[in-house]
Amino acid sequence: MFTNVEWDVEDDEKLHISLFGKKKKKMKDKSIKVHDHSSIDPSLTKVKKFKLSKRLAGDKSIKAKKDKKSVDFQIVESPRKTKESKSSALADKVAKKMSGARFRWINEKLYTCTSTDAVKLFSEDPHLFTLYHQGFREQVHQWPLNPLENLIEYVRGLPPQTIIADFGCGEAKLAQSVPHTVHSFDFVAVNEYVTPCDMSNVPLDDSSVDVGVFCLSLMGTNLVDYFIEARRVLRLKGTLKVYEIQSRLSSIDSFVSQVESIGFKLTGKKCLNKLFIDLEFKLRKKSVPCSSCKDITLKPCLYKRR
Repeated sequence: MFTNVEWDVEDDEKLHISLFGKKKKKMKDKSIKVHDHSSIDPSLTKVKKFKLSKRLAGDKSIKAKKDKKSVDFQIVESPRKTKESKSSALADKVAKKMSGARFRWINEKLYTCTSTDAVKLFSEDPHLFTLYHQGFREQVHQWPLNPLENLIEYVRGLPPQTIIADFGCGEAKLAQSVPHTVHSFDFVAVNEYVTPCDMSNVPLDDSSVDVGVFCLSLMGTNLVDYFIEARRVLRLKGTLKVYEIQSRLSSIDSFVSQVESIGFKLTGKKCLNKLFIDLEFKLRKKSVPCSSCKDITLKPCLYKRR
């Protein structure tokens, strides 16, 4: 049986020592803490309040004297943090902050420009798209759930011959997770599954897909163009799935009314949790006069600096 005893030491460092062959006793000195654990991560330095004298150098056994009482200790050493490691940690911290700042800038840009401007932005610097999705993945890790997982589960329940168009697919996780035919579109092709294009003008024939998907991809100031394009490629009575952050909708009824003015009809509404909503529409009309189409607006999702 052994316990670990921890002394306060100089420079805010700690000395961990394993005590063998003695039962734990109450320590009067408040600077001593006793822990019951077997893993030792020691750092050896000069001790303030205890005078340690070496007894047997060969087995690193030491005699510790306090109040004329002696007990045997075994000391295990570990390296201290070097200036190089501290410098590396600082550099990593600065790099992370800079990466976060770039992500917030790109994110705000995408919410406040047209899809045409977004295509131009990423064509001039494709690396920005990579930076954006790195930042987006970090945000996803903080969510209680990822709507994409709900979408994947939904598609897996569809007939195998169903053809899907994924508008704003990102890394095309949907296409990689289901056996169905999935046409994946985004501004930049990050892998072989993605077709790069402006989502208001995708390379598909009229009435060629059964299901259209917008999963957290409604970004920009010309959202109505995305829905008109989805209407074009969907077959009559085809399904349109919209997964969004609830707080982006000033009013769910208002948003539904805007989408329905383009030729769709709401057939399903499900709050996944307090954060996300799943809306399902059916295409009822393939042709609607432009004068009848309402503009579609959503609040931008802007991330605060942390």
